[in-house]
Amino acid sequence: MTFGDFIKDELSSILLQILCAIILTIYLCSLSLDIGECVLILIAWIVIASLYYFYKYYRTNLIFKKWSSILQSLERKYLLGEMISNYGSFQLELFIQILRSSLKSMTQEVSKVQIEKKEYQELIEKWAHELKAPIASITLVCENNPSELSRKILLQANRLSYNVEQVLYYARLGYMSNDYMIKRVSLEDIIHTAILNNKQLLIQNQFSIEVHTVDSFVYTDTKALVFILGQIINNSAQYRSSSPLLTFRAIDTNHHVYLEIQDNGTGIRESDLGRVFEKGFTGSNGHQRKTSTGIGLYLCKQLCKELGIEITIRSAVNKYTCVSLAFQKSIESRACLLYTSPSPRDTR
Repeated sequence: MTFGDFIKDELSSILLQILCAIILTIYLCSLSLDIGECVLILIAWIVIASLYYFYKYYRTNLIFKKWSSILQSLERKYLLGEMISNYGSFQLELFIQILRSSLKSMTQEVSKVQIEKKEYQELIEKWAHELKAPIASITLVCENNPSELSRKILLQANRLSYNVEQVLYYARLGYMSNDYMIKRVSLEDIIHTAILNNKQLLIQNQFSIEVHTVDSFVYTDTKALVFILGQIINNSAQYRSSSPLLTFRAIDTNHHVYLEIQDNGTGIRESDLGRVFEKGFTGSNGHQRKTSTGIGLYLCKQLCKELGIEITIRSAVNKYTCVSLAFQKSIESRACLLYTSPSPRDTR
């Protein structure tokens, strides 16, 4: 609080003081009191009133500074009402009581919403897991009875499985940290698993696959990373070229391992690159395909944040799209989820 703000707040009281001083001066003069005595009384009035307002400003400013300091020190800001005292003022006591009642109501509402969200999440998870069983049965039947029809059914079953996994990961965002199993894994094994999981999609779209120098090891959660690669592969298939090619390459530096997944598809406009990780953003390419949801890369970004992976993307229209995943080399560094990773060098 500045002194100017305080004066504005007390303006009506100050004007009343001035009016009273003028009336007193006129009254004393009407009693034929010596002008010097009148001035002396007026000066005394002004000094006393000024001291009162300066003291009130100092005390009020001190209280709000202390409250601000307490607020900054609190991890849970909504506990402010329980931590502040009233300093003997009835008005402040009333204000604090109102504040506490308001914050209590707010915390109750937040708790209610959190419970409802948790119940919704559990419902979605249960629904997703129940769907997995019939999808697995359909897949098994199709694989045991190969034909052109079974291949088409298998492709749709894989697509359904992909969408179910999307829903499951989306519902669990922010709640998965306790489920991650961070361990040292081979990038080559992860890539082969992701390719195998999406083999029907890649075969149907006649993709050529190239895997270069991916004999590196990183610390991450295997299942989550396979899901991330699956989202990237599906995006490449959705925006493929006439002769689709998917390339995997690892770049090993002193502090990071970079995994680059590059395709030769339709690419992304420069104006869209800054927003591809936003939820629901489909860009100019997505507008041409009604099936685009704008969820895939958003999920990748959120999962990478939770895993401590830096994800970036670069592209050129009708040339290529390259997604880069930067892993910390040591598990101690990887434990810090918020870090700034240097940009990978361009290998082309």
